[in-house]
Amino acid sequence: MKTISVKGWERFQHYKDRDPPWVKLYRDLLTSESWVLGTDTSRLLQVASILLAARYNNEIPYRWDLVRKVASLECTEKQFNEAVTHLCSSGFLEIHGVTTEEKPVEQSASAVLATCTSEAEAIQSREEQRRERIVEQELDDPVSRVFGHWRSEFNHPKAVLSPKRRKLIKQALHTFDEPTLREAISGYKLSPFHMGQNDQRTVYDDIELMLREVTNIERGLQFARAPPVRAMSAVEMAQRNLCKPAGGMNGSVVAEQDGGGESHLVSLGGLLR
Repeated sequence: MKTISVKGWERFQHYKDRDPPWVKLYRDLLTSESWVLGTDTSRLLQVASILLAARYNNEIPYRWDLVRKVASLECTEKQFNEAVTHLCSSGFLEIHGVTTEEKPVEQSASAVLATCTSEAEAIQSREEQRRERIVEQELDDPVSRVFGHWRSEFNHPKAVLSPKRRKLIKQALHTFDEPTLREAISGYKLSPFHMGQNDQRTVYDDIELMLREVTNIERGLQFARAPPVRAMSAVEMAQRNLCKPAGGMNGSVVAEQDGGGESHLVSLGGLLR
């Protein structure tokens, strides 16, 4: 049986060692002799030949009924043969005598689509497997679990486990076990000062601050086991002192003194502790 092949097929093929799910289509095709001097039928057949060459390993069966069905060509058999002749004379196609294996017509159109679909499904499956492996690694990784605890405890869902943070947590795990680090991290949430109740009104909740030094981790454990009471600011202390009664007594005290029996009034009002 006769077959058709695309000259220079390797130029259009992307995958070299197997049946390609897609091929290259070059822009200079629009200025080629085969395209410019061809008919609508030959141009459609030209593009279809590139796709069919991928399906048939560049041994396209020379069958008008097959190519017409696969490429949806609206042409007669005579127009098809004329288009093939034009593409051969312009150097785009070649005709050969016999093919080693003929592909069934029913298989041709669906096989190309099936190949592309299966390739896309395989890529999606590999991506899902990769994500599952990442999740499994995080579940088995104490560094990721400690970081996840901090991210959840202090509501930082978009925080990233950077190499610097990973190194810091690893170093902390050399001295403290995972539950202890999680407890220390939670302890900082019980510290009013670190939660923003300070003169600067600044929240100090960075994991790098909590785990930077052993003393910082121990401080977090102290907060967790004995939550601190919020310290009063300077302004609050001044306001409290102004509201207190002055001295222990109000008004005036009369003191009797020797020498003439004179009475002296000593004012004690307004004394402050």
